Amino acid sequence: MQFPETDPWIDIYHTSETDYRIVRIQYTNNALVLSTYQILVTGIGRNKYHNGGRLRFGPDGKLYAATGDAQSPERAQDLDSLNGKILRINTDGIVPFDNPFNNYVWTYGHRDPQGLAFDSQGRLW
Repeated sequence: MQFPETDPWIDIYHTSETDYRIVRIQYTNNALVLSTYQILVTGIGRNKYHNGGRLRFGPDGKLYAATGDAQSPERAQDLDSLNGKILRINTDGIVPFDNPFNNYVWTYGHRDPQGLAFDSQGRLW
C-alpha cells in the first residue's frame, strides 16, 4: 500500500464499549476524515488480558489481524469465535473466498499473538 499518497486508508484495531473492532478511516490533508469511518469486523471478545490486536498487510494484499483468546482458552479452538485467531480480511471487510473455514479465520488455537511477520517466501510467522 502507498500511504497516504495513493491509498489514504488507515486500518485500526480498537476497543469499543462492547468488543474489539477492526475499522478503517481515511487520512487526508493531515487529518482523519470522520465521515469515511467504516467498521470492517466487530464481535471480537475483549478482556483485561490476552487481547492480541496486531494488524499487518500480507503480500497477497489482505489484512491479517491477530486476536487473543480474551482469557477464555476454549475460544481459541472454536471456529465460530473470532478470539484466539489470525483473521484474514479483504480491505473492504468481506471474507476472502479462499479462507479455509469460510469465515475470517485464517489460523486458530492462539493464546495471545503479539506480532505478525511475513518472510521472503510470503509465509506468515
